[in-house]
Amino acid sequence: MKIVSFIAFTGLLLHGCSNICTAQPLTTDTAIHVSTIMQVRPTAVRIAVNPIDHALYYATFQGGLYKIRKQGSVYSDTLIATATQHHINYLQSIAFKDSNIYLVGNRKAPNTAGHGLVMRGKFKPNGTWQWDTLMYTVNYPSTATLFDHAFSSLCVSANGDSLYIGSGSRTDHGEVQTSNGLFPNSREVGLTSTVFRIPINPAAPVYLPNDSATLASGPYVYCRGVRNSFDMALAPNGDLLASENSGDRDDPEELNWLRKGGHYGFPWRMGGNLTGMQFSNYNQNNDLLINHNCLAWTNGYFYNDLNYPQPPGLITFSEPVKNYGPDGDKFRNANTGHVHDASDEGTFITSFTPHRSPLGLVFDINGKLTAPYNQGAFIMSYTEGTADASGTLPNGSTGPFSDVGQDLLQLALFKDTASGQYSMNCYRIAWDFKNPVDACLDDNVLYVIESHYPGNPVTPKLYALTFPLNTNGGNSAFLPKDSVICSGNSITIAPNIKGKWNYQWSNGATTAQIAVSPTAHATYWLKINNGITMSTDTIVISVSKPPTIPSTISLTGGIAKVCPGSTRTYTVSLTAGVTYNWIVPAGATINSGQGTRSINLTYTNGFTANDTLTVIKVNSCGSSPERNLIIQRNLPSTPGAITGNTFGLCGAMSQSYSASSVTAGVTYNWTVPTGATITNGQGTNSINVDFPSSVFTNVVSVKADNGCGESNARTLIVRTVPAAPVAINGPAIVCSNSSENDYSITTVNSATSYTWTGPSGSHITGNGITSSNNILTTTAMAVEVSYSTITNSSTLKVKANNFCGSGTNRTLNLQQCTPRLLTGKQITNFDIFPNPANNYIIISFSVKQQEYCKLVITDLSGRIILTKQIFASVGDNQYPVNLDLMSNGIYIVRLTNTENTLVKRIALE
Repeated sequence: MKIVSFIAFTGLLLHGCSNICTAQPLTTDTAIHVSTIMQVRPTAVRIAVNPIDHALYYATFQGGLYKIRKQGSVYSDTLIATATQHHINYLQSIAFKDSNIYLVGNRKAPNTAGHGLVMRGKFKPNGTWQWDTLMYTVNYPSTATLFDHAFSSLCVSANGDSLYIGSGSRTDHGEVQTSNGLFPNSREVGLTSTVFRIPINPAAPVYLPNDSATLASGPYVYCRGVRNSFDMALAPNGDLLASENSGDRDDPEELNWLRKGGHYGFPWRMGGNLTGMQFSNYNQNNDLLINHNCLAWTNGYFYNDLNYPQPPGLITFSEPVKNYGPDGDKFRNANTGHVHDASDEGTFITSFTPHRSPLGLVFDINGKLTAPYNQGAFIMSYTEGTADASGTLPNGSTGPFSDVGQDLLQLALFKDTASGQYSMNCYRIAWDFKNPVDACLDDNVLYVIESHYPGNPVTPKLYALTFPLNTNGGNSAFLPKDSVICSGNSITIAPNIKGKWNYQWSNGATTAQIAVSPTAHATYWLKINNGITMSTDTIVISVSKPPTIPSTISLTGGIAKVCPGSTRTYTVSLTAGVTYNWIVPAGATINSGQGTRSINLTYTNGFTANDTLTVIKVNSCGSSPERNLIIQRNLPSTPGAITGNTFGLCGAMSQSYSASSVTAGVTYNWTVPTGATITNGQGTNSINVDFPSSVFTNVVSVKADNGCGESNARTLIVRTVPAAPVAINGPAIVCSNSSENDYSITTVNSATSYTWTGPSGSHITGNGITSSNNILTTTAMAVEVSYSTITNSSTLKVKANNFCGSGTNRTLNLQQCTPRLLTGKQITNFDIFPNPANNYIIISFSVKQQEYCKLVITDLSGRIILTKQIFASVGDNQYPVNLDLMSNGIYIVRLTNTENTLVKRIALE
């Protein structure tokens, strides 16, 4: 289920984090620079780079195609195409070849039949895109579940003459899915669970029927048995690899080497496990790999299925790539239900921890990255993990157990030249993404895009991970830099690579590293081969006689932190035949020991901040590396964040402010705005303050003092005026000369009234009073606005007032509604009765043609309470609506067809 149908688009798996998360992703390698590029649309699904101008493009699931533009340091997106132009309203993948862009997805209505599409966009000189169809299918059955993966992936072949097209499954694990009875006894069909290969420039659009036998006899089926190869990518050797998520059962997720004519096991095998329902004695209640919170379980899709089809004869299933860890390799034991770490136990899984949802597969095809990433592979994990073995996330959905997920893995792939089989090691190199959905590599920059469902409090973002650029031409510099050693010493040379490789050293060794003891300058080379790429690098070892780095500096005579007047002795281990050069911090005086291994210092008032004590060993060979010790003044830490009210403090009494304690034995020095009075608590970490009845914006601050000095100040901005209202609830798209437009806000602390300001010519009504102009000051938090002329610069504002003044405005930008050109097909005679109503209403209306109309009921804040699709016959129609589950109040009823929208209010008593 987890990936695209669209990644459980309803939000069942797009849980993000419980609060609004703004932290930037972290990496294990400080050489990788992570930056936030911009916010993106909530349902982003793919990102790709145009190889001609290196511009980034991304697509949303509903069919929006956006180009990312940069002006200075500011990034923004521009909509360049929608489903109206390219016809794909279930868009899942994009790719570039030269200046052409290719799209894959489906054209369908929810829960019904639809057809697959591959569209090509050709860039025209006038800046627009010309779209043509490369492939289309017959309509084939969708499902009413989140397991309908549709056409979801796209990859250009190595020679650029064809496209690989991935079509996912329509079931979770091969069960019957009838789409609410529309397609009886339907499981997988001819067009699902298949990878196709079509010409990139066909003479005519390729047509694919929904018939397995016909497809098998044609030229377009590449391989079968894939559940959802959501990401396909070419390795540097031209092999086609694809990531694949398994179903709701705790089967490992897969990475497959896709080959012509191969079968990858679905639905009989997933992640190296056998699907239980293919066996006649299957009892779902005894299956320890089923999480009972998953949708397939709660909807009853695991059952004893005596009609489950058996595997096709004379077919050998291709197994996924083996993962030997150390990361992404958790699995659940089918006999005990316990979670294990494969690499910790000296074994493997095929290929990733269940429910990780692997996607965003990319290769450094052009060798732009330095070691250990050169010509390597990377993959994202979309799903958030759990800290325990349950696999159940806070929102009740399923995630990778004991595996954090939402991260970037480096895949160190190895292809055995004898068997031709792939294996890999996985290394977690970046994390703290929030539902990353795709990635693309442009030179040495990896772009990662996130995707969230609309309304998620976490804003999806686009990140850039900049890797060190390989400056070694076409070769990978994986050996250490040239080194100098003292005569008689040895040095171990180890390549900066990960995973399994074949090694050939210039001295004949075939081990992963060698130890050498040259007596003169010497050059060593290493050839490495993982069955995918082959590289050679050299290192020069020069022989000299410098001393080694001093030992760790040890302290005697007091604690590590110091104050003015403190005396300390510092010592390193003795090395014969060297002298010691000590460099002391500013404000420290050497009392004795310069040139020896032990030094005595006194700190004066000039030592005001942290500094470094350094020692270097010196002999006739030269100087050793520095040994450093950070010396810190014994200052207290900055108090923790101050808590307390920050707005509406006009004349407020006994307001409490607190900062978390730093440590015992310190005092806290508080300062408050002029006119405010600390009534008690000065010297402690909590005070009470009385504020004056005057206008100010100032700060409350606190410092900790331990006698050695004061900490930095912790501050909190405070204001006497109220805060700005949180949000204006109500319509932003309104029509000129419209009335009864309802708006509301929530209560603002300390506010005594609210000032509403509408566009010029508008009138505002609150508490039964209508303004004479466009401004109304009232105690009402809910108002009605009648508009005059609306433009795209029109706004509605509201601010809170108290006795000290007014807070800042909360602004709602208005837009003029778009008038329709009527053709006589509009809804007429729209009426609702009874009104007021108790537990039902009847919608009455007329239409001039048979069609579907949409009924939407919202509350006054705009929250959708009910939505239905109504089939309307020619002439008069009456449609009853049950309101039993709705609370008493005022509601807005909208009825829409292709021509117009009619609106009425109802009262529910």
